[in-house]
Amino acid sequence: MIEIQRPTFEASDPDVEASNPESWVSLRRFLSSRNRGAYLWGPCGTGKTFGAECILAQVDSVSVVTAPEFVRIMRLFSPGESLKKWKFTKILLLDDIDKANWKPADVRSLWEVLNARMKAYKLTSYTDHPTEENTLLVNTTFKARKTIITGNVQADELRSFLTNCADGNITLIQSLFQRLHPIQVLEFKGKSLR
Repeated sequence: MIEIQRPTFEASDPDVEASNPESWVSLRRFLSSRNRGAYLWGPCGTGKTFGAECILAQVDSVSVVTAPEFVRIMRLFSPGESLKKWKFTKILLLDDIDKANWKPADVRSLWEVLNARMKAYKLTSYTDHPTEENTLLVNTTFKARKTIITGNVQADELRSFLTNCADGNITLIQSLFQRLHPIQVLEFKGKSLR
């Protein structure tokens, strides 16, 4: 049997960490942060996907999909089937967001997935212990549904790119990014380590 080793922070390449030390510190803290989203950007081969995979190795429920695969899956299956796959996974990694041939309907599908993940984030339960005013107590718990996106362009360029793909629907793109809020934007620099 072949065992595939998942990347971990402990076994990461020192060259990757040395070229982007601030980003690596932030990545190590991502799971415990209140950030719902992270956008890792920079040139090819600088450790964005590797860093995201180090985070994924710490969690038992993850989904990894490249943006071209995401677009293909959303076009092949009904939105309900696709949403089930990505709604409750603890972390969704959408890799290479700027490499897909997005159409307006695809951007809307991405919004639907992120919206479903945002709604799954906050769970409210009610107890039957009345207060002095004879009302129910409300307990709110937060289940982290984090999304990591990688790409080669700066966050502002990504917004412009997606706005163009959505036929100029800036409201949709603003709403899409709000579903990742608070989002951590991390730059990866340096030469390709591939």
